[in-house]
Amino acid sequence: MKRALLENVLMATRDSNKQCWSHGLLRCIQRLGVVEHFSDIIQDNQTSLSKIDSGKFDEDISKITDIDWQSLSTLNPRNLGDNQGSGIKTITYANWMMSEDRNHSSTYTNLLNNRDDIKCIARLRLRAHNLNVESERSTSRSGRICRCCDMVVDNRRVVEDEMHFILECPLYAEDRKIFFEKMNIESELVDKNSSMRLVMNPDSFEGWKYLIHFVKKCDNNR
Repeated sequence: MKRALLENVLMATRDSNKQCWSHGLLRCIQRLGVVEHFSDIIQDNQTSLSKIDSGKFDEDISKITDIDWQSLSTLNPRNLGDNQGSGIKTITYANWMMSEDRNHSSTYTNLLNNRDDIKCIARLRLRAHNLNVESERSTSRSGRICRCCDMVVDNRRVVEDEMHFILECPLYAEDRKIFFEKMNIESELVDKNSSMRLVMNPDSFEGWKYLIHFVKKCDNNR
């Protein structure tokens, strides 16, 4: 992997190849003033990070994004307005995917050994899925409704987001009931944010497999 990465960087620096992904990244670093020339990080066909001021890099990135990531984790994904444009995936991840124990790192990449299974979980957790909340980003957030049901929340049609897919949509009611029984989760869930974090963070190989089976089956039904 290191050699592959170096080859890609060398394509951008030595061969001036503008098609490789690293060219765009290096251009961003150059615009920030972290390095003056691409050659600053290449010495004798080896990457050299000694000339990169990582502190300045972090500082300049924060200026460009102008996002308070800490405060984003306190926002509720369900209460976002149509004009909310920054940090959506961070808000979703912090509220619905991250473990209640903030110091606990999810172990699905360690417990699972099947590429398709890992991909299934990763796509859902990182909002790289096909649910309307993501796939219909050209429309307003409130307009990305679930077309598998007529459910209404707060006097409007519910958005097809991860919470609706996992906890609410009646299309998957029977499969959800079986899944919850296997996971020993109460069917009447009061705090849905906590429930999402519980569902999305099984503590065993079997739990992850139950979740994967449920997600894949619901996805097929959808």
